[in-house]
Amino acid sequence: MPAPRHSRPLASALGAALALALATLTACSSSDAAAPADGGPTVAANVSVGPLGGTSFSPVTVTVRKGQAVTWTWEEGAHSVTSGSACKPDGKFDSSLKTAPDTFTQVFDAEGSYPYFCTPHCAAGMTGVVVVTP
Repeated sequence: MPAPRHSRPLASALGAALALALATLTACSSSDAAAPADGGPTVAANVSVGPLGGTSFSPVTVTVRKGQAVTWTWEEGAHSVTSGSACKPDGKFDSSLKTAPDTFTQVFDAEGSYPYFCTPHCAAGMTGVVVVTP
C-alpha cells in the first residue's frame, strides 16, 4: 500500500527540524567558552552554591584554561567561596559570606589546582576544586 502523499513533506520537515536541533545542541555543548561581548573575562565554568538548600558545590570540581573565569551562583543559604584547604584560607580569593541570589566570579591566571571551601560549612564537607590547565 503506497504511503499517503502528505507523509513525505512531513518527513522532510521533521528531518530538517531534527537537523537544526542537533546543530544547535552541538554548538551549545562546545567545550570552548565564548568570549563575552563586553570584553570581560571568559566564564568557562559555573558552580551552584548550596543547591537544593544543601551544603555543597555543584559540580565539586571544574576545569578551566589559564585566563578563564569561574562563576559561583548562590542558590540557597548563606555561604562563602574561600580559597584554601583543610578549612584554612590561603588568601588567593574569597567571596565573603553571601546569600542567594548572588554571584561571585574569579579569573584564574596561573595553572594549578585551587581548592576552596565554604567558611561556615567546611567542617560539613562543603569543598570544591578549580583545576586550571594551559
